[in-house]
Amino acid sequence: MFDVSGKSAIITGSAQGLGKQYAIHLLQEGAKVCISDVNEKLGQETVAELGKKFGKDKVIFVKCDVTQEEQLRQLWEEAASKLGYISVLINNAGVNFAPGWKRSVDIMLLGVVHGMQLAREKMDKSKGGQGGRIINTASIAGLSGFPSALTECMGYTMSKWAVVGLTRNFGMAKPDLFESEGIKCYALCPWYTDTTLVTDMMNLKTIEKHSGIRVMDPSEVGKALLDAIRMDSNGAIIPIFPDAPIMALPNLNSIVLVALPTLGKVLKALNWKVSTVNGNLFLGGCFLLAFLALYLAWSLVSLFF
Repeated sequence: MFDVSGKSAIITGSAQGLGKQYAIHLLQEGAKVCISDVNEKLGQETVAELGKKFGKDKVIFVKCDVTQEEQLRQLWEEAASKLGYISVLINNAGVNFAPGWKRSVDIMLLGVVHGMQLAREKMDKSKGGQGGRIINTASIAGLSGFPSALTECMGYTMSKWAVVGLTRNFGMAKPDLFESEGIKCYALCPWYTDTTLVTDMMNLKTIEKHSGIRVMDPSEVGKALLDAIRMDSNGAIIPIFPDAPIMALPNLNSIVLVALPTLGKVLKALNWKVSTVNGNLFLGGCFLLAFLALYLAWSLVSLFF
């Protein structure tokens, strides 16, 4: 696990919603937090509220638009000057569909990329840093998309899918970035949550009626953040659902990409001509074969030992 007590964190988009809950939960664990947002008035109110509860020396506010690289750099420098070495960056700034697809991409994809690059620059041990953690707020939409063909949704969806890919790739990097630089990165993918980002665009009761799954309170995602930090799995993609434990989602694509060339060799050896295959059936067959292989191995072990 990663102990955040006494460490300092920057959270983008944290004047309200999920970012504010991340701040509350980190402060409860003894961390120091830099609240950052484009909404300066609300950000200052949040800092005053949290400062009163946790101590004025534990939380500060720095205004930042994550689409502006220079502002991100200024955010880091000011936070570090007031709170000390930054050990945690949470890329959380986000918008809903209303501003259009380009704004979504600028904030929730390029903003994340710039944040991750800056964190590498500041945290990498090879560059004089002390390591740390990068935590990205993705979304269930980054795993399943939206059941809509509306072009208004595409910026949000592709941004969240890209953040999932970026995070997974971070954990797959060679040489291992934790071993070489002391940094890990993981992404949270929350189900619909009662925040203004959601309520400004959707009816919560309608979501619950059609999905059969209740909308979460932001505090539940804040708690899941701490669970993810305790799990501390590099490259992990972590779905968050109400009342469910968290887990790192296996990369099923890797299973298919390993199995498909093998299938090609088998078909070629048997001289079978197959041009298409049902992906769901193929994946199911992979799992079935894996189960049978494990069962056979267990049977042989039991037989001889």
